This record gives sequence, structure tokens and C-alpha cells, in this order.
Amino acid sequence: MNHHVRTLFGLQAALAFSLSGIAHSATCDALFQPVRAEHDTDLVICGDELPAEIALAGLDVLGVELLYQQSLTQCNWNDDRRGFHLVLKSDQPAEAVVIPVLDAITGEPACELTVDFPPPLEAGTPYWADAMPSGSARFVDVDGYRTRYFEAGDGPPLILLHGGQTGGFNNSAVNWQRNFLGLARHFRVFAIDRLGQGYTDNLKRDEDYPDYYSLDAKHLERFIEVMGLEGVTLVGHSQGGYPVTRVAVDRPDLVSCLVPIGPVIVPDDGELMRESMRFVSYVAGPVHPASGPTIYSSRRALMLRYPTGRNIGLAQAAGQITRFESPKIQEAVRGMSSMPPNPDHPTLRLNPAHPIFVALREQLHEDIRGGKLEVRTLIVTGDEDLQVQAGLSWMLYEMLVESGVEAGYQGFPQAGHSPHGEFVDEFNQVVIDYCLQ
Repeated sequence: MNHHVRTLFGLQAALAFSLSGIAHSATCDALFQPVRAEHDTDLVICGDELPAEIALAGLDVLGVELLYQQSLTQCNWNDDRRGFHLVLKSDQPAEAVVIPVLDAITGEPACELTVDFPPPLEAGTPYWADAMPSGSARFVDVDGYRTRYFEAGDGPPLILLHGGQTGGFNNSAVNWQRNFLGLARHFRVFAIDRLGQGYTDNLKRDEDYPDYYSLDAKHLERFIEVMGLEGVTLVGHSQGGYPVTRVAVDRPDLVSCLVPIGPVIVPDDGELMRESMRFVSYVAGPVHPASGPTIYSSRRALMLRYPTGRNIGLAQAAGQITRFESPKIQEAVRGMSSMPPNPDHPTLRLNPAHPIFVALREQLHEDIRGGKLEVRTLIVTGDEDLQVQAGLSWMLYEMLVESGVEAGYQGFPQAGHSPHGEFVDEFNQVVIDYCLQ
């Protein structure tokens, strides 16, 4: 037998089930390509014919450990079949490990699953691993909101603004830890927890939540003023692209350069926007168990946003779980429940497709077309972004050029919604070259 392939067949083992028929069973539909993350492998199997509960046979014989198994009501963002999210580990490298999948209730064979286990990753600590330890966080009062931020470096000021919205658990200033030190060699860098996110105070009243996006932009503007900054480079990711652009339009005296990354302020192209919202709805909902996110479901959500699989780790996912379980985030979630739902996406309260935000986006577009964006702007996108598709970002760039804005466009091939997280040094250099020219 090829030493690169491990199967149950031909091995002498006392197994508690019959192997008859398994050799002729169907191959499991591994819709989600196995992605190597640290020392284990995530994959998703899908199919209408899968049993309601499954068991993986003979793992001890094969030298494979099952770390996680989650039933999925919706297999993937673009696949409505049911499925299972599995996390497997093996200390023995192999190009193909063939694992029988059984009906857990009847014991009957269902299919065979072929999994690759590449060699362990090389040891080593990335330079950014401890770039933003919690003990180095600072706090400042911004109009009554206790605001957490990180600061490093000298030079022209640069503010990094993460994505997401109040009530979300997967975003905070530490999302920039990979970029923080590299940019701090050229800028005085600030990474902020946005209003109602991370460890910055929540909104003060439930009735404030419908005005979240406007209040968020004003909070950024006032942070700049409270810190006494001017000539600021503003870098905003995803939903963070709205406040940085709004401030650049309203206060060009404070801003010297604008870098929206996969920004939600893109024009509405209909079909592309619907696909984006379908992806967002999946990552916010069915990718996780009904009881709430787990460390592995959170990591899979990251994988869907990071198609290269680069720079994804359990530590990052664990930080998200810690935030999700915090009383502060749960308080914001309760506040969000007072929001009128989006009629097109009832499971999402406040989001970029909500009529409240759509009105703000349209006003911003009107201001841009009216010549009110005077700050040179670089649109950055991942070519494989499913959340804010590259075609939408290109439409935004064309709008800027047609409106007389000094603008540039930088796409990252293979990158998803967070090109700054997948291609760290390359992204940093793009910002340095564009904003310090």
C-alpha cells in the first residue's frame, strides 16, 4: 500500500462495525475544500442524501482525531443542502486518508471521505503576534464615550478603523495587529475600537441604535479633534469605510489621505449586492450552531473571508468568542433588538442593506458627485471578496474619477474581504507609497 495513502482496508484491526459495502459506497461531497489551519484540517461535507447524524469509522486505526463536528442546516453560502463541518487532526502526514462515514443511528455506511493531512507547519512566531497586547491599550473620553485605542510610532498620523457594527463580536482594533507595527515604522498609528464595538462604550440609549452609523462617523471625527490630530490618513475596512469617508467629506481640513478597503459604501448593482448580502447572512448565521458561535465555527467564518487560508488561527477565533460572551456585547445585541428589521434580511437588524444605511450611502454618493470629497482616495479590494465584491469596489472607483476625485484602485489577486490580513506587508507598502507620496 502506498505509504502516502491510509485506509482501513488491509489493516488488521478489531473494529466494532462491519466493513462490508463501505468499499463501494459513494464519495462524500466535500464542497468546502479542506483548508490547513495550524495543525488540523477544516472541511465541510454536503449532500441531500447525508444522514441526519453521522459517525466517522476507524479513526483510531487511521491515526486521525476528530476535534469538532457540527451539523449544518445550510452547507455553504451558495448551497442550501444540509451538511457537516468537521475538524480533523493527524500527526502522520498523508496525501489521502480515506475515512468511512456511517449513519450514526443505523450504523449503515453512507459514503467515504478523503482528507489530506500535510506536514506540520514550521515553528515560529510572526512578528505581529504580540503587536497589540491588551495591557498596552489606552482609553480616552470622546463626548462621554470611553474609547479604547492603541498607539505606536512617529510621523504623520494614521487611523485604522475596523469593520462590523455595534452588537457584532468579530471586530475590534486588534483586527489590525498584523499591520500595526509595520505601519508604525512610517506613521503615528492609532487603531480604534469603534463606537459600540470592542471595548469602546455602547450607545447610551436604545433609541440611539437607528442612528448608529451617523453617530459612529461623528465619534471618529471627535476622536481626531480630542487627540489634536490633523492631516490624518484614514484607513477603514468594510463597514468602517463609511465613517472614514463621511469624515473625509465633512472635514477635509482634518484628513490628508483616504483608504477604504472593501467598503460598504459601494454602489448598489442589484445582483452583485444580493450575492454579497447572501454571503453576509450566511457568515452571520448558519455557519454557526444555533446556540451561538464556537471557536471552530468562528475560524471557518474567517476562512470564508480569507480564501488563501493565510494568517488564520484559533487565537483569533478565540478572541471573537471572548467578545461574544462579554456582557458588553450582549447588551449591544439587546439594544439592536429595538431596531426595525430589514424587510429583505429579517435575521439581520442593522446592516449595509438596511434602508437606514441605504439612505446614508445615497447621501454620501450625492455629496461625492457634488464635488465635496477633496481628499485623495485609494480604493483597496480583494479580487476574491465575496462580501463586497471587487466589481462593486471598481464601480465606486469609477464614481470617484467621474466626480473629479484624485483616486487610485488597488486589487489583491486571490485575496478575500480582508486583503490587509492576507497580504500584510504588501498592503502596508501600498498605503505607505500612496499616502506618503
